[in-house]
Amino acid sequence: MYHFRTNACSSLVILAMEILLCFSSNAEEALYPEVIPIETEKLSILSPRVVERMVLPIRQLTFFGTAMDFGRTSLPPWEVGNYLRVSFTKAKMADSREERAEWSIVNIHSENFSLITKALEIEELEIVVLHNGRSNGSYRSVDNGWVETPLVYDNGYAIVTDARIPRKWFRLEPEERMDEKIRNDLMKYFPQAFRDPNKEPELKISHGNDPWPKLTIPGYSLYPEESNQ
Repeated sequence: MYHFRTNACSSLVILAMEILLCFSSNAEEALYPEVIPIETEKLSILSPRVVERMVLPIRQLTFFGTAMDFGRTSLPPWEVGNYLRVSFTKAKMADSREERAEWSIVNIHSENFSLITKALEIEELEIVVLHNGRSNGSYRSVDNGWVETPLVYDNGYAIVTDARIPRKWFRLEPEERMDEKIRNDLMKYFPQAFRDPNKEPELKISHGNDPWPKLTIPGYSLYPEESNQ
């Protein structure tokens, strides 16, 4: 299942939008799936950092997104939006501790990601991960009786490199919160994973109050059930 959860705080508001397919209202309740076997390919760039290319079965993973209301006045894709990260359980380490991937997806906003992957009916998605070290932690969930369980976090930055997604759905640059050198390196090695600076401007909504009008894009529709094909 494709899970979205939101971080709740006073400055964020929960969006009543289709992109939030499901979420947990209890911050302690973890919806982590079983271990997902994923094949990886190491890339010989940005040494000594470890960089890997892989294909994720995104409908089986848990995605987290902030939920700030941007008061949309244009049609998607949007230049600004909420942050997105992915989390899933990896194979246990040699000492039997659980390892969990915690990767910030830094080249696409949550709203754009949800809409375009649904529109293209993407089940498996190519990404590149820049690993940023491991850290120790713990978690509790209903599955283990709320007992605190130790685990190791695999921290990192991920960029979507799937060629099926048009560049205009990506961010112009990686997240501002990242180290400047890392941001520049990602743009250097993966230019096609970022929005073209010479893009066409956002299409403004000029009639009605519905922020989700029927929108057809060459090759697919954001609303396949309404397609005439």
